Amino acid sequence: MKANENELGQFTKVAKYLKENPDLKISGITAEQFEEKVLNLEKLFKNIKNLNLEIFQTEQTIETEFLQLHELEIRIGKAMLGFFGLNSKEAKDLGFKVTSERKKTVRRTKEEIAKEAIEKGEKAKAYLESLHEKK
Repeated sequence: MKANENELGQFTKVAKYLKENPDLKISGITAEQFEEKVLNLEKLFKNIKNLNLEIFQTEQTIETEFLQLHELEIRIGKAMLGFFGLNSKEAKDLGFKVTSERKKTVRRTKEEIAKEAIEKGEKAKAYLESLHEKK
């Protein structure tokens, strides 16, 4: 059985019942020992809640710091590109693509553009014909 905080209420009720009825004897444990264990468990759950809150607050601080650093890094990177140039060794070291590494644009000929347009037109015509055949 996995420990959960919902069951803790049941343990508290049992401890209260044992305390109110001292004639009820359980072998291996006294009412005081059981109540002490319940209180210890409550304390542990409270510690976990405090730790979770601390973790959440730390994560929020990390996110805030990260966003601030990221914005500064972008500004510094742009300033360095302006200072050293787009095709510099420094730009490459910072992880930017230098102009010599960029993919060159390839222009299509008018014939290729026309051929592509004709193919698209034929596909559209075939689609329209298939719609008319379904009726």
